[in-house]
Amino acid sequence: MTFRRPLMLCLIIAFSASALTAEEPLRPAFLPEKLEDAKGKKMDSSSLAGKYIGLYFSASWCAPCRAFTPLLKQFRDDHLDNGFEVVLVNFDKSNTDKRRYIRDSGMEWPSVEGARRKASKNLAETYQVQGYPTLIILDPHGNVVTDRGVDAITYEPETAFGQWIKFETPDA
Repeated sequence: MTFRRPLMLCLIIAFSASALTAEEPLRPAFLPEKLEDAKGKKMDSSSLAGKYIGLYFSASWCAPCRAFTPLLKQFRDDHLDNGFEVVLVNFDKSNTDKRRYIRDSGMEWPSVEGARRKASKNLAETYQVQGYPTLIILDPHGNVVTDRGVDAITYEPETAFGQWIKFETPDA
């Protein structure tokens, strides 16, 4: 009869674990809980769980950003089915400027809410962004694969994603 207590404990733990896995996917820890889709509608960042993410630090007033965005758009479209997504971290002066930049550039990816907001500034600080455009590539676990995503996509678009996948480290 002394084995009943450990058996009950095992059943409770097993039930609890299955209840946890049935919950919504966890959001990538480095992203704010809410993002905006390309049309400005709020979305949950948990929809990006398990993906390679390119944090794109950019602004419409930045000429190099406007030149790079079409390259990034093509690259993202080519690798979307491979689990790659871009998140715009915008530094325009207003949300109106940001919306216009997204529309005029044909960006179809999510963005951090607003323009030049605290969340954007925190991400720029966290990843030590020194200028625009900057593209930080993160693996599905949130590890930095490269902070030179702009160079990779500009000069090696055919091999960049394959190199990033090779970098991925297993969960510790």
